[in-house]
Amino acid sequence: MRNLKLVSNSVCNVNTQDGHLCIDPVTGRKYVVNAEGLFEVKGSEGSGSPLKKWVEFDVDVENIISAEFIPMLNSICVTTLGGDVICANLEDSTVEVVGCVTDGIIASSWSPDQELLALVTSEFNVVLMTVDFEHVSELSLNLENFGEKEFINVGWGRKETQFHGSEGKQAAKRTSKPVSTVFEWDDRKAKISWRGDAQLFALLLVWLKPFNVLNKSYLQLWKTENYHWYLKEEFVFCDEIFHIKWDAESPLILYILFSSKVYSLQFVNTVDCSTGSTSNDLTQVAVIDGKKLLITPFSQAVVPPPMSAYEVSFPDQVHSVIFAPNKNEKLEAHAKAIEDSGFLDTNDALGSNSNNLCVYHGEKKLTFLIQASPQEQLSDCGITISITGIGGNGFIAKSFVHRVFAQFELEFKDSDYNFSPSTVYNWSWVSKNIIIACAKKDFTQNYIIVFDIDGIGIEGDKLYVNNLIEIEKGDKEYLYCSLWIRLTSRNGLYLNEKLLISNCTSVHMHSDHVLLTTTTHDLLIVPSMKKELLSLSFKNEAELYQIGIRKLERGSKIVTAVSDDTRVLLQLPRGNLEMINPRPLVVHKIKMLLDKRNYLQVINIMRKHRLDMNLIYDHNPKEFLTYVKDFVTDVNNPQYIDLFISSLKEIDVTQSSYSSNYKGIIFPSKGNFYENKVDKILSSLRSAMESIDENKYLLPILSSYVHSSDRNVEMAILKLRHMRKNIEEVNPRFEAGLRHIMYVCDANELLDIALGTYDFDLVMMIFEKSQKDPKEYLPFLNGLLKLETNYQHFKINVHLKRYLKAFECANNIAEEYHHECLDLIVKEKLYQEAIGAFKDGSPLQVINLQFVWRLFNNAKWKKAFALAFRLQYNRSLLVRLYRSQAQKLMDKCCFTDAGVIFDKYLESEEEAVNCYCKGFLWEDAFLVASKYGRDDLINTDLKTSLLDHRKTIENEIAEIKNNFNELFSRLKIVRVTKRNEYQDFLDGKFENPLTADICDGSTVTGFTNQWSAMSNAMTGITLGSSRTYRSSKNKRKLDRKKYSSKEGSFFEDLGLVVELHTTITKALDIAKPILELNKFLIYFKEQQGAKLLQTSFYHLIEEMKKRKFEIWVNCAPLDEENVEFGPEMTTETIAHKIQNAEKEKEFLIQRMNILETDYRFPPNLDKIPNFKLVSLK
Repeated sequence: MRNLKLVSNSVCNVNTQDGHLCIDPVTGRKYVVNAEGLFEVKGSEGSGSPLKKWVEFDVDVENIISAEFIPMLNSICVTTLGGDVICANLEDSTVEVVGCVTDGIIASSWSPDQELLALVTSEFNVVLMTVDFEHVSELSLNLENFGEKEFINVGWGRKETQFHGSEGKQAAKRTSKPVSTVFEWDDRKAKISWRGDAQLFALLLVWLKPFNVLNKSYLQLWKTENYHWYLKEEFVFCDEIFHIKWDAESPLILYILFSSKVYSLQFVNTVDCSTGSTSNDLTQVAVIDGKKLLITPFSQAVVPPPMSAYEVSFPDQVHSVIFAPNKNEKLEAHAKAIEDSGFLDTNDALGSNSNNLCVYHGEKKLTFLIQASPQEQLSDCGITISITGIGGNGFIAKSFVHRVFAQFELEFKDSDYNFSPSTVYNWSWVSKNIIIACAKKDFTQNYIIVFDIDGIGIEGDKLYVNNLIEIEKGDKEYLYCSLWIRLTSRNGLYLNEKLLISNCTSVHMHSDHVLLTTTTHDLLIVPSMKKELLSLSFKNEAELYQIGIRKLERGSKIVTAVSDDTRVLLQLPRGNLEMINPRPLVVHKIKMLLDKRNYLQVINIMRKHRLDMNLIYDHNPKEFLTYVKDFVTDVNNPQYIDLFISSLKEIDVTQSSYSSNYKGIIFPSKGNFYENKVDKILSSLRSAMESIDENKYLLPILSSYVHSSDRNVEMAILKLRHMRKNIEEVNPRFEAGLRHIMYVCDANELLDIALGTYDFDLVMMIFEKSQKDPKEYLPFLNGLLKLETNYQHFKINVHLKRYLKAFECANNIAEEYHHECLDLIVKEKLYQEAIGAFKDGSPLQVINLQFVWRLFNNAKWKKAFALAFRLQYNRSLLVRLYRSQAQKLMDKCCFTDAGVIFDKYLESEEEAVNCYCKGFLWEDAFLVASKYGRDDLINTDLKTSLLDHRKTIENEIAEIKNNFNELFSRLKIVRVTKRNEYQDFLDGKFENPLTADICDGSTVTGFTNQWSAMSNAMTGITLGSSRTYRSSKNKRKLDRKKYSSKEGSFFEDLGLVVELHTTITKALDIAKPILELNKFLIYFKEQQGAKLLQTSFYHLIEEMKKRKFEIWVNCAPLDEENVEFGPEMTTETIAHKIQNAEKEKEFLIQRMNILETDYRFPPNLDKIPNFKLVSLK
């Protein structure tokens, strides 16, 4: 979809009769190589004297095949027909023949990366050489296998007797077409063409080839896309072309060598499309293909290339396509009132319609095409317009096309300047009456030529240049354009002179946005405002603005975008087109429509693109609620309004899903509008619809009840009930409403709600449309119909679990049904709900008091007391409640709360002190006794409890100490035994393991296999198991055996360690109670007993600390001081003892590792709670 556009040209003078052109890609210097020597081309000064003359180096250079500048060698490599490969070094001014082919060379070419040189000899052999001219390979082109015309007999008989499929019998008589010869203008020379990645090359006719016809040189530029070759440009020169070459670094710069000049033509790939910014612009794209102009209006039809909507055929080559600028104010003002048919009034300018265009073709012809309908006379002035992709073959074309308006021959009034496509270029329609172009006179002086097309018509056949503006040397040729955003050939996107991003591959100015693609395959949608555009250069700031991003297929580029719309046309590398609707553009379009309150168009767009309809409200909540009636009348479709209602959520999509379109926008406070957002919208909509037409908008009205926050389906049912006059009369709206509400709600839920209205006719209508089993539900309904009204309502409310309403109905039911109400309270535990639900003096109120006590028993004591206060219980009931709660707390060992009840509520100091003493809360007991001045309680209850508790702790300490010593002694013996048994096993003193008492690998019985597992664990060997499954029951059984201290068991030592760990933990737990106890023992002058208690506990802790590392040997380093030394000990003996000690510790550590992690380490005896009183030391 892109055309080649000539944007600049330059010329350098040379003087040569033949030669080849070489370009230094680093410095840009140009060199000409011919039979005389090597020349450097220097601007307009000409080639001058040669840098190197071949005769000076005794080199014969005739019939040059190719010449190439090699940057790696800083040399120019020349190949000749005689077979010489010559290198002219530009650095040391040496010329050397680096190779010679005796058969001669007829073609040669360097690979694009200049790593390989391909040669074709006169004997048709292909030779490959490296950049250092080392031979790589050689292949003959004279193959012995069959060629194109060689007959192959596969045994199928004659052609006349063969089966020809769908072609029929006539195919047997069809003669083959002779192979066509080459064109007359072909030079019959072999050519080598490399693929761009330098991996493949082919021998063929060159695609870019000048040819001479009638002493003129023709140069054609072709481009392939979508498996179609487009002729993009054709230049005609009066001089003979010696050599043409593309620039190696800038692929769209072409150098042409003539006998006296070197032309440099720079092209760009550009999309020629209409530039209007309103919906009247058809987004037309014009593609040049030789003498044809392929046009497609993408706002009306998407026709994939190489096809098009219609073709405009010219008598000669098309060079440039220029679309008219944006519409003027007149058409903008009348855009909504009239449709632009393309016809021009006498006061309208050609440039007033952005769909109009002019075409520069031939040498100096300019043809104007204006918008027209397909039914008009389109062709004129030798130009044919044919409809292809949007009609024809009996189909009516619905899209607008173009017709010929006028054709002019371009002329200068007072100048001998001659127009040609290579000297007049870069056309632009800058305003409705002004067309300009860049021009060069004699390829030296730059001009801007200006054409005034104001008032031109079909009369006259010449268009004169109105003004010729000379551009000073050094001025940039694009300064005539008001370029705000520009894209360079190296993917740099600039805003004026500010670089925005350096990886832009394409850019397009949309109505309100700048669209651009990047090398990371992203489409960026940037609002066309300066701060947003500048934020592209700062990644952190870009997140603050409304920049949308969409991932694209690899290599996609923008072709165009439909004006004032959301569609963007992309072209993929393989050539196919893709029309997308980027979400940021869609949301932006919706924002503009919401500002104009075009709600119907908004909903249609949202339905098409599946957008969240919450945006209709979230965009401007205050305005929506203000104009909610306009919303209903503009949409005017109950289904669309119902769709809007069903999509409402308690979120702000401007801050979530579509936040990128609202970044940087300061909103007024939305807080009040988002409190119960859905209910506010539904309430406003419901009021508006009911005031406009309640019958028409019945369905969305019902939906507004169903989708409210409290899901008020009952109100919807009541609304239907109110509509229904009577069951016999047919009411279509009622039927439709009933079907709708059954669609959005569960049928069982509707049945329950209808039953709650006590309207059995309505229940039956819903029941008929539900899936309920008639055999079950109809008897239930018939049973209700037989009941007395109040009792019926009571039963219905119980069925619907509306217990409060059931209690209200129970006030009026007969006394014989009271037991059902009381059973309901007990069954559902509705004690609290039943309190106060019955009328004063009602028998149910008296009976319900017996259930209050059950509530107290199940509630926390503070809540129970509060409830009793609210019910205004008398003192006797309160005391009963207090005592029951206190006793319940004491049973749960909650002595603190129980003591508070005895003290503050029952005011019984004796019971309070007794309670605190049972919980060993000495301070609380002492406080209560002191508060009431009861020294007798202090000297009796409190002191007695203290002394008894001291004896208990003394006995507990003695018991812990004895138990600890017994366990420790036994552990030492068991460890020695286990060590010896393990050593015996290693020494092989046991019988065959198969004779051992063993069940399987999951048990802990058996001696030999257990020591085998132990040995493997210590040596790091892992053995396979015949049984890997172990149930949780077996695991618990194994744990019990592992921690068993039964004498003689395999894990006895581990069980003893666990019991020692438990014993120490138990001792640590009594440290704090000892401190509290001793404080009050001193108060009662029991210092001796307190000191004895503290000392005995101290000695117990010290004993445990001393034995700690003997029990948990894995926590202590090897203590070599334990090894006994003496005069009889030798060095060997000492070393042996130390080695044995290390082995013993290693064995014990391995045993300890079998334990759970908690038991592998001793309790922390260093952080024991403080239990010492200074006065007792």
